[in-house]
Amino acid sequence: GPVQGSPGRLRLEDAGQPGAAHLARARDLLQQLPADLRECAHDPYLARATVYALLLSPKDRKVRSQQLQLLEKKADPKVFRELLEIHPDLEQLAPGLRLPLVEMIVPTLRQLSQAQYRDFRANVNMLIKADHKVSLFEYAMHRMLLHHLDHAFGLQAPAVPEGKGEVADAACLLTMLAEVGQIGEGMRNEAFRRGMQLFAPDQIYRHPDARECTLRAFDEALRRFATADPDLKRRLLSACLATVFTNERVSDGESDLLRVIADAIGVPLPPLPVATHG
Repeated sequence: GPVQGSPGRLRLEDAGQPGAAHLARARDLLQQLPADLRECAHDPYLARATVYALLLSPKDRKVRSQQLQLLEKKADPKVFRELLEIHPDLEQLAPGLRLPLVEMIVPTLRQLSQAQYRDFRANVNMLIKADHKVSLFEYAMHRMLLHHLDHAFGLQAPAVPEGKGEVADAACLLTMLAEVGQIGEGMRNEAFRRGMQLFAPDQIYRHPDARECTLRAFDEALRRFATADPDLKRRLLSACLATVFTNERVSDGESDLLRVIADAIGVPLPPLPVATHG
């Protein structure tokens, strides 16, 4: 669930400044994971099993059963056995710890062979498509994995799409964050306004309708920001944090979006308060 935090503890000026506190927070996070899950970060079989387990449908038994049948046919048999073993632990994992776990696993997945990565990538896509819709967490995880691993395995990044400009892109990202994290139209508008005031204080901007800010539009805006200059990237992350902390708490969805934004633009994220229980 949501966790309390305050801009006092998480200072906006810390955006993009990795420091000792960030590293200590990352170590703390590692300690909060069950011991056998910490091992997943070092073993390529367990690492793949962890990613697959995190993508199993948490609520829909029928979808989960289909996913497991497909994996039994297509995944490495050892990976599939590991998956069945660790899935109960991962079901108990607090949502706020799932993406940090994925971040820890990425370096281990770089050890896969080209053929193993091709199969892994296909299986990840298959698991996400199983229920014909993409959740926020699935999007964040998929984007983070491909962003780091496709490049490592020599796959070409998609071309940067044309856009309406950085202010419109920031408006799309902040609208999505406000929709995910704030309750009630008044709070959503205020959260959006606070972020935009930080990002574009002297510019006229339009508040897009939430229906325009699909995951596809969000992703395209992120890809354009990935090519921006460092100061603009840091300003974007500060604006995102200002939007999120309008109500002084971070929901699981906001945490996932902040992590994927920071990862996509290559700017360190200040340590976020994380709920360590489901």
